[in-house]
Amino acid sequence: MGKVGSDVGEAIATDVDGWALDVVHAFSAAINEMSNKKIPQRCIDEFLRFA
Repeated sequence: MGKVGSDVGEAIATDVDGWALDVVHAFSAAINEMSNKKIPQRCIDEFLRFA
């Protein structure tokens, strides 16, 4: 999922202003971190639902 999260972040980033770019990168980095630590998918889904 890490790569997908990054790709989605990049796609979104092309549509937003510069300040939001950092937010998107931080968000996709958090998703990648969760994927790398093998956090259960359910937890990631909850995170995305509230993010």
